[in-house]
Amino acid sequence: MVGSVLSQREAKAVATAHLLASGSDLVAVRATRERGVWVVSCHDHAGPDAVRDTRMLVVTGTGDVHSLSSAPGSLDRLVMELGIWSPHPDTDAESLELLAETDPDEAEGLRAYKEARQRERGEI
Repeated sequence: MVGSVLSQREAKAVATAHLLASGSDLVAVRATRERGVWVVSCHDHAGPDAVRDTRMLVVTGTGDVHSLSSAPGSLDRLVMELGIWSPHPDTDAESLELLAETDPDEAEGLRAYKEARQRERGEI
């Protein structure tokens, strides 16, 4: 997962700075959180009747910027390549959170057991 998390405003600012540094006239206009990254929509300031130039960028929690293709599945592929997201979510984490609400000691014991098993298998 991402080491730190930028706010929506910070992600848009990072995307806009990236665009300016690359000589683009586009600006970040919207950022949504998906798959552990910010997906930022960027476009130019064309008038309402003009064809707009648009682009999608991905901003990670550490401020790295990547271009995003419009091809189906491109976001999933990118975040998997970056090691940020897996198509197989850790459903144990959610279950342990729910258990912790009613039995914190049992949840902590299971969490420690899971971590020990992952270490044995070399997963962490």
